[in-house]
Amino acid sequence: MKKIQSILNIIKLMRPQSVMLMLLFIYIPIFMRTREYIYVLSQVIPMYFLLTGEIILNDYVDVEKDKINKQHRPLAAGKVCMYVAKRMIIIMFIGAIIFGIMFYKKNILSLLLFLLIFIVLTGYSLYIKQIAVIKTFVTAFVTLLCICFINTIIDYGIDIYVLSVISFFYIY
Repeated sequence: MKKIQSILNIIKLMRPQSVMLMLLFIYIPIFMRTREYIYVLSQVIPMYFLLTGEIILNDYVDVEKDKINKQHRPLAAGKVCMYVAKRMIIIMFIGAIIFGIMFYKKNILSLLLFLLIFIVLTGYSLYIKQIAVIKTFVTAFVTLLCICFINTIIDYGIDIYVLSVISFFYIY
């Protein structure tokens, strides 16, 4: 029973409902354009690993703040130890890189944008999020990168880049 509870706490740490909502941002436009389930799944798998790793990293970095503000989170509540969280981050990031290379290697621009999103999100969690003005800028920038990433897969054309830049300034 204790082992099952430990597994459930690790799943809670991974926040699958949040990751799935974020993945819909990628899944829906690609599916609407291609109507190919397997292809869409292959494009979403690397992002699943990346986003899950980033969520765990965020909780890992914020564990002391979360002990005050968000005690229900598994790390803050002590239901998952820091060692396990660190291992999960490493596993998710390695999975993201492996699957990213595997699925995006034919489209170098998709791969480069994926790696840039990875770097920016990791930098955000580790260094940037404490700086209020830059935090908003980075959030807008990552949204712009995701829109560009989707465009490299489904190729809406140059209009999407104009829309992306406009949305960036709107978000910022």
